[in-house]
Amino acid sequence: EIAYNARNRSLALLLNRFRWEDADVARRENRPYERVRAVLLVQDVRRVQSDGIDRKDSDLILELLTLRWQPGEDGTGRLLLEFAGDGTLAVEAECLNLELRDVTRPYLAPSRRAPQHPED
Repeated sequence: EIAYNARNRSLALLLNRFRWEDADVARRENRPYERVRAVLLVQDVRRVQSDGIDRKDSDLILELLTLRWQPGEDGTGRLLLEFAGDGTLAVEAECLNLELRDVTRPYLAPSRRAPQHPED
C-alpha cells in the first residue's frame, strides 16, 4: 500500500519487512525467521512519479529492493525506490527525510527462509 499526500508533502509505504536484525539469532537457535509490518515515511516530498508500476492494479505486490538518493542543489534531490520487476518510484524531495517504523509485532516468515538477492 502506497499513499502520497501532497498537502502534507509525505509519501507512506506499508511494507512487510524481513527482520535482518534477528536472522543470526534465529539461525543459531534453529527457529523460523521473522517478518514485521513497517511504514516507510518520506517527508518533504515535492513530487512523486512512477515508472513500470500499474497503479490501477490493486492486487499488485511490489518487492522493494533498493533506495537510492540522487543529490541535487542545496540539499534537494530525488529518492529512487526500485522494485523487483523494474518498477520505480521517483520522489523529488527538498531533503532526504525518511523514517522506518515497525507497526506490528513480528510474525513467522511464510517461506521460513531468508530472502536471497543476487549480487550485481
